Amino acid sequence: MASLTAAERRRRNMETQRLLSNQFSRWVVENPEASDRFPSSGHLVFQLDLPPGCPRAMMEQAEAFNQWAMTLARHQQRPGTEMVVVRCTPRPLIAATPDDLEEVLDTSPCDQFAEVLA
Repeated sequence: MASLTAAERRRRNMETQRLLSNQFSRWVVENPEASDRFPSSGHLVFQLDLPPGCPRAMMEQAEAFNQWAMTLARHQQRPGTEMVVVRCTPRPLIAATPDDLEEVLDTSPCDQFAEVLA
């Protein structure tokens, strides 16, 4: 991942954010009772929680995404709003390129979300 330009890293992070946001929205629709756990004025920040044993390159991509997302959330958070960290755990990795996080999230969407108030 070190060979990516800043623009490429930003594009990948934005795509990961889009995938997680879509998956989270779908999960909330399928689990409406879960929406009660989140503050109505909270600022959501997605963080990937990959299972142990994932390929190193994928873990590095997830760590880079998590740092980017947290920095962005802190920058965008409005005064008086709670920051809610949403930990996203993908299903077991299936039929995915071992080092491509976007491919994994596309083929093995997150089906577990846990919130942590920051």
